[in-house]
Amino acid sequence: MPTKPTSKPSSTSAYKLVSGYDLYVYDNYTPNQLPQIGASMFFGLKKSVEGAGFLVSSDPVTPDEATALAWTNNEDSNLYNTLTRGIGMNRDILLKQYMQYSLVNDFTTILTSNKKPSVFVGRSDYGTREVIFNFDLHDSNLPLLYDFVPLMRNLVDYCKPKFLTSFDYTVGDKAIFSIADEIMQVTVHRPDMKEGEVEPIYFEEGQEQYIYETRTVGEHTITITYEDGETKEVRFFVHMSKPEMDPQPIAQAKFALAITDNTTKGDGLLDNILPIIIAAAAFFAADWILYTHEQY
Repeated sequence: MPTKPTSKPSSTSAYKLVSGYDLYVYDNYTPNQLPQIGASMFFGLKKSVEGAGFLVSSDPVTPDEATALAWTNNEDSNLYNTLTRGIGMNRDILLKQYMQYSLVNDFTTILTSNKKPSVFVGRSDYGTREVIFNFDLHDSNLPLLYDFVPLMRNLVDYCKPKFLTSFDYTVGDKAIFSIADEIMQVTVHRPDMKEGEVEPIYFEEGQEQYIYETRTVGEHTITITYEDGETKEVRFFVHMSKPEMDPQPIAQAKFALAITDNTTKGDGLLDNILPIIIAAAAFFAADWILYTHEQY
């Protein structure tokens, strides 16, 4: 029968023995090494970690006045739009102390301090996902802001992504597939395909997202195959685009010309002799008819 441990680990060095988790959070702590399976989230890392893909390039920076962070507003990046979904970006995020990091690997930066990366995501040398804050949350007002909740939710979802976040589309919409690290194969069965026929989705190792353009109306079935051989099905529906419509028919009604005080009128020179002109025209027509009858 196993015995109970007599005491808890005396130092954080014991944390390096922990494994088997999807996400590791290092709050103002530098691990001896990174996990090769599972995502990592760093807050205020003060020493470089081998294989992290970024380096600590200075001692802590303590400005005379609080430094305001800036959103990068990288709207061309689908990943950036996913990470900032639901965030208002209308309150200043202030820091009283932060670190400066030099990026070695490719990262997507969300927030900057003095035009340098402050909050960013990417991959370690092992291919695992990383979320990096260059400050301790205690040195910022971020946890007091409304934006903190959706930001952390999006970052946690990045570490352990859901394959789809929306399941209802219109023809021509683009569905974003989040490619988790343990996914090996993805196929899509469209409504216009025969039973058993599928469309393979090709993605590269370490790819974060795949953009799938919908083009067929009906229910789509996605089959996801994981490293351990387990499979999972995800379904989404595609609707028809809004049909073209004829303009509304003009309602039937009677119309009449109306003269207002502002209507431009003629000079009225012939108004007084108009009856004479009509009578002359009638006399001329009758005389011409009589003359024609006599001649022929």
